[in-house]
Amino acid sequence: MVFTFTISKGLAYVLTEFNKTNDSNGGSGKGITGKFLKAYRNIKDISGKKDASDQFLFNGVTKYHNLVILSDLQEGFDVEYLYNHITDTFEVRNLFENTISIPFEISPKL
Repeated sequence: MVFTFTISKGLAYVLTEFNKTNDSNGGSGKGITGKFLKAYRNIKDISGKKDASDQFLFNGVTKYHNLVILSDLQEGFDVEYLYNHITDTFEVRNLFENTISIPFEISPKL
């Protein structure tokens, strides 16, 4: 995540907290990991409270971002929607602007 070389296959990094009670109490280091990465990479934070099918989910992401962080995903978030963003061209629909396509080789990682 810190290095900028491109790998030949798509990967997504998933940080989660898992406990027996399904409580979300934090304290597992997800936030501090994101802050650490922001010191070294150009990162776009996106609220995971949005629906996965929102056509403007990645609004504001550019080819200059190295990493996209989806924070606090809703229960039942459809990760299948992210498949093409992870493995192929990263399509970004911005409000009131044309859609941009970021080639896989330079696309931000999730």
